Amino acid sequence: MSDQQKCLEALERLTHPSGEPGTFFWLIAAETDLDQTDVRKHIRALAKDGMAQYFPGAGHAITEAGVSALSRGNRDDEQKGKIDDR
Repeated sequence: MSDQQKCLEALERLTHPSGEPGTFFWLIAAETDLDQTDVRKHIRALAKDGMAQYFPGAGHAITEAGVSALSRGNRDDEQKGKIDDR
């Protein structure tokens, strides 16, 4: 799993289920055990790709595109497991 995917998954855990408007880099860093500088780089890349959004004063949150990307990734992993189990 890439560090960027770890950040996207952490963003989903910290914002999507709870309905929180956003979270901060240091919380994502604590959730992923990544350096805060790396988290900042990955979250900004995710935002550029439309999978995260910045809310002034509240931090970043996952977008529906980010949730969809994680969902597609989980389905792909399930398919790989089915193929590998044959």
